Amino acid sequence: MRFSIPWITTFAINALVTIAAPTKQSNETVNFLAEYKLLELEDVTKTDVAELYNGHDITLGYELQNFDDRQVSVVGVGGSFRDPKNGEIKTNLSTGSVDPIILAKGETGALKQKIELNLVPDNYILSPILYVAVGDELKMIQVRGQLATVNDEPISFFNPQLLFLDAVLLATFAALGYVAYNIWGKKYLQGTSQIPKSAKKPAKKASSPSEATATGKSYDSSWVPETHLKHKKTKKAY
Repeated sequence: MRFSIPWITTFAINALVTIAAPTKQSNETVNFLAEYKLLELEDVTKTDVAELYNGHDITLGYELQNFDDRQVSVVGVGGSFRDPKNGEIKTNLSTGSVDPIILAKGETGALKQKIELNLVPDNYILSPILYVAVGDELKMIQVRGQLATVNDEPISFFNPQLLFLDAVLLATFAALGYVAYNIWGKKYLQGTSQIPKSAKKPAKKASSPSEATATGKSYDSSWVPETHLKHKKTKKAY
């Protein structure tokens, strides 16, 4: 991925220029061109900011060309990640030797440098270095810098390690819940179980109006005094 930002410092601008650094043995420079691309991020140019992630290694693919009158042999690679604000080295890249690439004047070549990413998430300048042999001297060529941000890789929900951790946590909580139920929950539920209610005696049914009608009366005569009933029977209609 790539994105552009306006805070390119003076150091970063200077680092974008390919230079040949003289060694202590000689003040002579080497007229040698070394340009590279990030092979995993081909759309990132030298003026962009490369977005890198820890755990995802990157590879620098170099294009080399010798403009010097002398024969130049590329024998090693190295470099560092620097602070974009002041150019101070934050961490060094592993220095390694390569099979010598011998280039006479006008010849071109190619080289790959693999870089492992395990950095503190921050903003950096990737600053590679090539070690070349010119005659009896070993010289260091500082290649252009590449602005970059390094972040930790986002953790996916389907990450196997995360899924395993989720399974362990679920199993742990399930075991604790089972133990808690056997110690406290079962006794509590048994102590609060409902006591069966005693059977109620059926209520005595009151005489219905239909029963009163069956005796020829429109009311219940059970409560009427017997003398009153007899008196009513002796009444005659005139």
